[in-house]
Amino acid sequence: MKKIILALLLISLSAPLYAKAHNGTFKLMDYRRGANNTFDSTIEVKYTLDSLMGEPVVKASARYSVMGFVYFDGKQHDLSREQLNKLKIYNLKLTVPFETKAIPKRLFIEIDMGAMGAPGKWSYNTPGSPNWNKWIMDENGFYLSKEKAIKAYKGFQRLGVSSGLGSLAEVKSIKFNVSGAKTKAKAKKSVLKDVWVDKSTRLMWQDEVYSQREIDNYTKYHKKGKSFGKTGSWYHAKEYCQNLKLAGLNDWRMPTINELDGIKDKRNNFKSKKQFRGVWSSSSNSNKKFIYSFVDYDKGDKVKWSKEKSIIEFVRCVRNRG
Repeated sequence: MKKIILALLLISLSAPLYAKAHNGTFKLMDYRRGANNTFDSTIEVKYTLDSLMGEPVVKASARYSVMGFVYFDGKQHDLSREQLNKLKIYNLKLTVPFETKAIPKRLFIEIDMGAMGAPGKWSYNTPGSPNWNKWIMDENGFYLSKEKAIKAYKGFQRLGVSSGLGSLAEVKSIKFNVSGAKTKAKAKKSVLKDVWVDKSTRLMWQDEVYSQREIDNYTKYHKKGKSFGKTGSWYHAKEYCQNLKLAGLNDWRMPTINELDGIKDKRNNFKSKKQFRGVWSSSSNSNKKFIYSFVDYDKGDKVKWSKEKSIIEFVRCVRNRG
């Protein structure tokens, strides 16, 4: 019992030497341009230096954001936000400057972040508990003695920043996982069906085959039919395009008369080549009240205007691909 009390007394007497916890943050950038299966990133770190039972304890949390250069399969890729969120860093280890007013030398410690989560998410490492003899290093990679390490800790100022020059923390080792983004990239190609992209204008056109019922609705009931699917009145066409969800996209709209006129020589690129005879446009004809323009390639490939909004025409939506 006396030994236990004596040990606790010794700990309580020595604790003030190391009891003060130090907290802070720093950022660093990691550039891997041109390397395979990597991406450039900004890494933000929060740290706490503490002591327990007379030994140092390092706690850290980190999060990272993906910058504009992503490489896999030997090429740089421009990914969507959804794909970027599939990228991951794991097994991250950092070499971090340790600044102290007690020792006027460049000193460093290593922080092992272990596995990281998705971009933007904070990840927490398992607190490290090195002993004093194997914690703080000089610029040649040699550990300080326990006596010097304790002295350095007492005079601690900050981690990761040096002389106002910004963070000098560096990535010691890092591994990347880009498989999720690669899978998503392949999946994206498969959903882009029933559309045609005009590379010269970067417009994406609806290219779904018209059903027989839709074709009959136009040919047999042109002036007295009912709106159905990809055929109908001008009002129906406008609402249809606004509500269209195609190829995983929902920002479709009615084309202008000039956009329709611009693809009259490109109709062979579409599945439904014949359904260009009457297509509603969003452009108005200022010469005739309540009449909107449409495009008719039936005679001489000339754009025709002048159609009442209530008659049945074909609907073909478009979107700006950007």
